[in-house]
Amino acid sequence: MARLTNGKSITTKNWWKPFRTNAMQLLSLILLTAVFAAMAVRDFRLRAIEGYYYLLLAATVVFYAGLRAPAGMLVSNLLINGCLLLLLMAVLWGYFKVRKGISLQTLFMSKLGMGDLLFWVVTAPLFAPFHFIAWMIGSLCTILIAYGVWHVAGSRQQAPVTIPLAGMQAVLLGLLLILNQGVLNYNFFEDSFILSAIQP
Repeated sequence: MARLTNGKSITTKNWWKPFRTNAMQLLSLILLTAVFAAMAVRDFRLRAIEGYYYLLLAATVVFYAGLRAPAGMLVSNLLINGCLLLLLMAVLWGYFKVRKGISLQTLFMSKLGMGDLLFWVVTAPLFAPFHFIAWMIGSLCTILIAYGVWHVAGSRQQAPVTIPLAGMQAVLLGLLLILNQGVLNYNFFEDSFILSAIQP
C-alpha cells in the first residue's frame, strides 16, 4: 500500500514490522523463562532434570537468540565458550585427580552433574566469551553464597547433599534476561563494550 505526497510514493505497509519484532522477542523471552522455571522446579525437587527439558531449552535458546543476533555470531559464541568449558572441565578434573584421585566419571557422578554441563553448553550462545566468563563467575559465586546462607540458616535440618546448580543458574539467568529486556537493554552477544574498555 502506498500514497502520493508531493509526487513521491510513500510506503506504509511496513509500519507494523517493528511491533511484530518486539512481540516476537517478548514471546521468545516468555518461552525461555518458562523453560527455565520448569527446569528449576525439577532440579529443586528431584535434583535431576529429564533430557527432553534440554531439548526444549535448546529450541527456546535458538528462538530467543536468533531474533537478537546473527547466526554466525551465535555459532562463534557456542564454539568459543564450548572450548572454555572444556578447559574448565580439564582444570576441575586435574584438581580432583591430584587431590583425591577420582576419575572423570566419578567427577560427574559425585561433584558435578552431567545436567549442569549440558545447561552450560546449551546456554553458551547467549553470551560472548568475556560475558560468558563473567556470567559463570558471577552466577556461581552468587549460588555458593546463597546456598551457604541457606545452609547456615537451616542448620537444624539435614541439608541436601548436592546443590541444584542447573536449577539455580536457570533462575538467575531468567531474571537477568528479564531485567535486560525491561531495563538494561544490553547486548550480551558481543564483547565490543568490554574490549573497548580494556584497550589502551
